[in-house]
Amino acid sequence: AIATTLLSCVPHLKPTFSPTLLPILFSYLFDIPTTNNHDLLGPPMCKRVRTRMGGFELLKEMCRDCGDVLDQAITKLNVFHIPERSHPGQPRLKHWNYSPSHMEKQCGYVGLKNLGATCYMN
Repeated sequence: AIATTLLSCVPHLKPTFSPTLLPILFSYLFDIPTTNNHDLLGPPMCKRVRTRMGGFELLKEMCRDCGDVLDQAITKLNVFHIPERSHPGQPRLKHWNYSPSHMEKQCGYVGLKNLGATCYMN
Protein backbone atom coordinates (compact mmCIF):
# COMPACT_ATOMS: atom_id res chain seq x y z
CA ALA A 1 0.00 0.00 0.00
CA ILE A 2 2.86 2.39 0.77
CA ALA A 3 4.62 1.75 -2.54
CA THR A 4 1.35 2.03 -4.48
CA THR A 5 0.52 5.34 -2.78
CA LEU A 6 4.06 6.65 -3.33
CA LEU A 7 4.00 5.83 -7.04
CA SER A 8 0.53 7.33 -7.47
CA CYS A 9 1.63 10.58 -5.77
CA VAL A 10 5.05 10.76 -7.46
CA PRO A 11 4.53 9.06 -10.86
CA HIS A 12 7.87 10.21 -12.31
CA LEU A 13 9.54 7.62 -10.03
CA LYS A 14 7.95 4.71 -11.92
CA PRO A 15 10.64 4.41 -14.64
CA THR A 16 13.35 4.73 -11.97
CA PHE A 17 12.05 1.96 -9.70
CA SER A 18 10.54 -0.41 -12.30
CA PRO A 19 13.80 -2.21 -13.30
CA THR A 20 14.29 -3.24 -9.66
CA LEU A 21 10.70 -3.51 -8.44
CA LEU A 22 9.08 -5.29 -11.40
CA PRO A 23 11.14 -8.52 -11.21
CA ILE A 24 10.62 -8.72 -7.44
CA LEU A 25 6.89 -8.11 -7.80
CA PHE A 26 6.57 -10.76 -10.52
CA SER A 27 8.50 -13.20 -8.37
CA TYR A 28 6.24 -12.55 -5.37
CA LEU A 29 3.07 -12.92 -7.47
CA PHE A 30 3.88 -15.53 -10.10
CA ASP A 31 6.67 -17.85 -8.96
CA ILE A 32 5.59 -21.49 -9.05
CA PRO A 33 6.31 -23.91 -6.20
CA THR A 34 8.64 -26.80 -6.93
CA THR A 35 8.78 -30.27 -5.42
CA ASN A 36 11.66 -29.11 -3.20
CA ASN A 37 10.14 -25.74 -2.30
CA HIS A 38 6.39 -25.99 -1.73
CA ASP A 39 5.80 -25.24 1.95
CA LEU A 40 4.38 -22.07 3.51
CA LEU A 41 7.61 -20.19 2.84
CA GLY A 42 7.82 -21.39 -0.76
CA PRO A 43 6.74 -19.43 -3.79
CA PRO A 44 4.75 -17.43 -4.51
CA MET A 45 5.37 -15.16 -1.56
CA CYS A 46 1.97 -13.47 -1.98
CA LYS A 47 -0.40 -16.35 -1.21
CA ARG A 48 -3.29 -14.74 0.62
CA VAL A 49 -6.03 -12.77 -1.11
CA ARG A 50 -5.09 -9.52 0.60
CA THR A 51 -1.38 -9.69 -0.26
CA ARG A 52 -2.11 -10.75 -3.85
CA MET A 53 -4.59 -7.89 -4.26
CA GLY A 54 -1.97 -5.47 -2.92
CA GLY A 55 0.61 -6.84 -5.35
CA PHE A 56 -1.75 -6.53 -8.31
CA GLU A 57 -2.69 -3.00 -7.24
CA LEU A 58 1.00 -2.11 -7.17
CA LEU A 59 1.51 -3.67 -10.60
CA LYS A 60 -1.48 -1.76 -11.94
CA GLU A 61 -0.21 1.53 -10.50
CA MET A 62 3.28 0.93 -11.90
CA CYS A 63 1.82 0.47 -15.39
CA ARG A 64 -0.66 3.37 -15.23
CA ASP A 65 0.41 6.20 -17.56
CA CYS A 66 3.89 4.70 -18.00
CA GLY A 67 4.23 2.98 -21.37
CA ASP A 68 7.74 1.65 -20.77
CA VAL A 69 6.74 -0.12 -17.57
CA LEU A 70 3.56 -1.42 -19.20
CA ASP A 71 5.62 -2.87 -22.07
CA GLN A 72 7.95 -4.59 -19.60
CA ALA A 73 5.00 -6.03 -17.66
CA ILE A 74 3.30 -7.30 -20.82
CA THR A 75 6.52 -8.95 -21.94
CA LYS A 76 6.77 -10.72 -18.57
CA LEU A 77 3.07 -11.70 -18.62
CA ASN A 78 3.29 -13.09 -22.15
CA VAL A 79 5.59 -15.82 -20.86
CA PHE A 80 2.60 -17.21 -18.95
CA HIS A 81 0.01 -16.78 -21.69
CA ILE A 82 1.76 -17.33 -25.01
CA PRO A 83 3.71 -20.56 -25.32
CA GLU A 84 6.65 -20.65 -27.69
CA ARG A 85 4.72 -23.20 -29.72
CA SER A 86 1.48 -24.78 -28.64
CA HIS A 87 2.10 -27.88 -30.79
CA PRO A 88 5.05 -28.81 -33.00
CA GLY A 89 4.50 -27.48 -36.49
CA GLN A 90 2.02 -24.80 -35.45
CA PRO A 91 2.96 -21.14 -35.66
CA ARG A 92 3.56 -19.15 -32.50
CA LEU A 93 0.33 -17.69 -31.13
CA LYS A 94 0.04 -13.92 -31.43
CA HIS A 95 -2.90 -13.35 -29.07
CA TRP A 96 -4.26 -14.39 -25.68
CA ASN A 97 -7.68 -15.47 -26.92
CA TYR A 98 -8.47 -19.16 -26.85
CA SER A 99 -11.30 -20.50 -28.94
CA PRO A 100 -11.41 -24.30 -29.12
CA SER A 101 -13.98 -24.18 -31.92
CA HIS A 102 -11.34 -22.60 -34.15
CA MET A 103 -8.70 -25.21 -33.37
CA GLU A 104 -8.29 -28.16 -35.67
CA LYS A 105 -8.97 -31.49 -34.00
CA GLN A 106 -6.32 -34.20 -34.32
CA CYS A 107 -8.68 -37.10 -33.55
CA GLY A 108 -12.36 -37.92 -33.16
CA TYR A 109 -14.36 -37.74 -29.97
CA VAL A 110 -12.70 -38.15 -26.59
CA GLY A 111 -14.25 -38.62 -23.17
CA LEU A 112 -15.44 -41.11 -20.60
CA LYS A 113 -16.67 -44.46 -21.84
CA ASN A 114 -19.24 -45.83 -19.42
CA LEU A 115 -18.54 -49.51 -18.76
CA GLY A 116 -21.24 -49.72 -16.11
CA ALA A 117 -18.86 -48.77 -13.32
CA THR A 118 -19.46 -45.01 -13.26
CA CYS A 119 -21.11 -43.82 -10.05
CA TYR A 120 -23.59 -40.97 -10.01
CA MET A 121 -24.58 -38.81 -7.04
CA ASN A 122 -28.11 -37.45 -6.73
